[in-house]
Order: sequence, then C-alpha cells, then structure tokens
Amino acid sequence: MTEDTSITNYHCNSYSVDDFKASTDLCHESCSFLHINIRSLSKHFDDFVALLSILQRNFLFIGLSETWLRPESDLNQFNLPSHNLISCERVNSQGGGVALYINNSLSFTRMNTGEIMHSESIFIETTISNKEIVVGVVYRKPNTPFQGFSDSLEAFLDQMSVSGRRCIVMGDVNIDTSVINSTTISYSTLLHANNFTQVINTPT
Repeated sequence: MTEDTSITNYHCNSYSVDDFKASTDLCHESCSFLHINIRSLSKHFDDFVALLSILQRNFLFIGLSETWLRPESDLNQFNLPSHNLISCERVNSQGGGVALYINNSLSFTRMNTGEIMHSESIFIETTISNKEIVVGVVYRKPNTPFQGFSDSLEAFLDQMSVSGRRCIVMGDVNIDTSVINSTTISYSTLLHANNFTQVINTPT
C-alpha cells in the first residue's frame, strides 16, 4: 500500500519473472521495491539470490514475508553484498516473520512503531532525493481477528498521514481484496481514510 497524496508517479504490479524481464516500463530505478512471500528464507535463500540475478535490477528495497526465522537466527548467513538486512521474527510460535533489505546507498533509521496486532512488521525512515520516506513490511497471521489488526494498523497509518511523510508498506495481510465482504470493506475504508491506496489487488 502507498500513501496516495505523496507518491504520485508509481508503477506497481504482480509479475512473473518472464513478464518482469520483458516489461519496457520498469526502467526507472530511483525508487524501486520488490516484495516476495518467501515461505522460509533459510530454505529458499539460494533461490532468492538466483532470482535477483535473473531480474538484473538494483532494487532499493526488498521486502520478504513469511521468513520463518527465529529470534536466535543468524542473519549474517542471509546477507546480500548490495543491501543491509533487518528482520522481525515471530516469537512463541512457528512461521511468519518479515525482513527488509535496504540498499547500501541509503542511510536509514529503524522506527519504533509499536505493535501491529496479529502481525510482524518492520518500518524504517530514510531519505530519497531529499524527501523523507517511510518504508515497511507487514505480515498478518492468517485467520486471526481482523479488528485488533485493523485498529493498530489504523493508528500507525493515521500517524503517517498526519506527519505528511511519504509511506510505502509492502507485505501480506491475508485479506483478499478481490472479494467484497465486511472485512475487505472495512480494510479499504481504513486505508482511504488515511490517504493510503492498495496498489496490488490480485492474489499473491
């Protein structure tokens, strides 16, 4: 999701590897993002590195959901020479977790945003082209109560909206926005109320 009053020129979509490589409208790399639901970083790290080599793009930010890392995991084994890595692991149960790779060309500060219920999340502050931007990754655990998640997410989005900072959130909140029901309506409403737009609307 992106704050639509701040990011006016963006191109965002879901791609197969072949479609991504064949695309002619993705040449602008000044602010490029990639998100992958990796379902175990330790199991698929080599595949992840191979994918980045195939894509041949120097992404500024790479967000991962379902890393399945543990608090005691050694992040050094997942280093990319071109990026810094930070992680938020699920505690007290298996699965979940998010990670964010930040390009070495950027300095950044990890934010203390408080807990977004029923999820793992990371947010950082950085500056691109003399403009402050907040970048985050959120993974919501499936089949957990929507209300607690939405209330705490809305508190964060409201903070971003009031501050006027540009904000892009990657991840997987396990809400199928192609279906119209009370959950998707409430989710869309809280995004729009805080000037955010869901820019990926296909199942991932």
